[in-house]
Amino acid sequence: MRKLLVVNSNTSRAATERIAASCAAHARPDTEVTCVNAEAGPQGIDSLLDVAVSGIETLRLIARHRDAYDAFIVACGLDPLLDAARQVTDKPVVGIAEAGMLLACTLGATFSVLVTARAQTTFVREVVRHYGLERRLASVRAIELTTAELIGGLDQMQDRIVEAARRAVDEDLAEVIVLTGAVFGDTPRAIGPRLDVPVLSGLVCALKLAEDLVDLGVRTSHAYTYRTPAKRDRLLGYDDLQHVYSS
Repeated sequence: MRKLLVVNSNTSRAATERIAASCAAHARPDTEVTCVNAEAGPQGIDSLLDVAVSGIETLRLIARHRDAYDAFIVACGLDPLLDAARQVTDKPVVGIAEAGMLLACTLGATFSVLVTARAQTTFVREVVRHYGLERRLASVRAIELTTAELIGGLDQMQDRIVEAARRAVDEDLAEVIVLTGAVFGDTPRAIGPRLDVPVLSGLVCALKLAEDLVDLGVRTSHAYTYRTPAKRDRLLGYDDLQHVYSS
């Protein structure tokens, strides 16, 4: 039995319920998935400030449960503080944006990422650059919806999502569409037949990748980038993260 913890980085219980339903539909029978949301922070992650606050809360949840699960999934389309999360535990930590982009590269030479708002475009491009995938990126296309709108009525937004995806394919020459938002879980099944290219959910990609990493029996390398620093000073106000500083 694989035990996965999926952390919704925002505080919306409605979003967490959507995420849980998507995971239940795609998880293997012998995978136990627990979905939780941040206890403090934004209800929808729509800005850099939202990313910063939600990232810290995500780290704290992973730290709190690091001994109880085999792998962790950061369920936010902007992968808040994903690198830092890999210092909190040596068990696999998978971000849904990175997972979607990596698997997209196996299905086409280029991919486009759909985001909720144009304001996120620059930040998403920085995320793509950080992962070394800039040459594979065809475009970042905005649907112009808030996270709250997506959570409240995603099924009614499918035409707008398809329109943005078609523009990415026709105008930007995208060969794969990646939906990185956590609430997009089952959307590819609904809109995929309306498009001529593969459509991936970052959440589902992360789930399948986490299952495989657990089956492979591998752990996150702490040799250099993600190593836990040996420090004698205290991380004041964050006793739940102090263990990261232990040698």
